[in-house]
Amino acid sequence: MRRKGRIWTTICVAVIIAAAAIVWRHPPRAAIDALDDADRYELLSLDPDRSDSPSSDDFHGHHVLARLVVVDIAVQRQLNAALRAGIDSKQTMAACFNPRHGIRVTRAAQTTDFVICFECSQVKVWRGDRQVAYLATSSSPQATFDGVLLKANVPLAKR
Repeated sequence: MRRKGRIWTTICVAVIIAAAAIVWRHPPRAAIDALDDADRYELLSLDPDRSDSPSSDDFHGHHVLARLVVVDIAVQRQLNAALRAGIDSKQTMAACFNPRHGIRVTRAAQTTDFVICFECSQVKVWRGDRQVAYLATSSSPQATFDGVLLKANVPLAKR
């Protein structure tokens, strides 16, 4: 009896993941549009391990190694274009989630956070304490993100 229950659970989870993957490939426009014309734009370097002792500086459960306020519009556009190009890919997501990058944008007093794991091919998008999108991405944007952080002497999480 237990075995049938586990098989049924596995089948249900697989169906949910397959159906969600179709939705995730077409991100909610509002989530992605939040990147444009930001009043404040931050690129974050994150510790991929979940924080055991949460602090007010954590970013959705992950310790922030450093924050870089990006004021150069050209750099913001470069990061946005890289992320959009990755999201448009037909990437398969892994079951893990080890984010090393984040973006926080504020526009018209509304903050949108992108918690990004290029290793696992996932982006979680948050508004306040509510997750509003869950997207698939390739690892292609990582070089752009790392390049911007390294140019500003921001430490990256170890791999």
